Amino acid sequence: MYKFLSKNGLTVAAVIGGILSVAFLAIASSSVPEGLGPDFLKDSSGKPMGITELETTLDGVTSFDVGFYVTYVFLGLAVAAAVLLSLWYFATNFSLKSLKTLIPIIVLAVVFFVVFSSYGVDADSYSVKKVAKIFEVSDGDSKIISGGITTAIFALFATVGSIAVTEVINLFK
Repeated sequence: MYKFLSKNGLTVAAVIGGILSVAFLAIASSSVPEGLGPDFLKDSSGKPMGITELETTLDGVTSFDVGFYVTYVFLGLAVAAAVLLSLWYFATNFSLKSLKTLIPIIVLAVVFFVVFSSYGVDADSYSVKKVAKIFEVSDGDSKIISGGITTAIFALFATVGSIAVTEVINLFK
């Protein structure tokens, strides 16, 4: 199975993605609500809609739900496969070199845990609290979101920094 997927995996993924895209377009185009286009989020005067108008308008949009659900399922399957196959490879090919791959994962987990545990909901601005109330985001959810965003920003800067350091090292070789 591994040899087959390593040789033909990209083709299989492209074919499955194409089939799902065509199926989604067929479902979505058969029941697209009127006015769903570039001016969809504007009111009759051309101004952007307010939150209540937007919620009322989006209540009628249900034709894309199937596409979203399929996307979520396949995203979950892809993440689960990536994690499980990585763990399987790590367990079957264990060496000291493979331990080095755990260091960034542990660092990201520590960054997330530190931000998550030290985040104070009282530090939010008025606009953040207002949006959190509209979307019914609890304090715990807010801590998870803040931890995730901070970890992503940390990972971005670490990646850019490691690319810069690697290029400088390669410059002197």
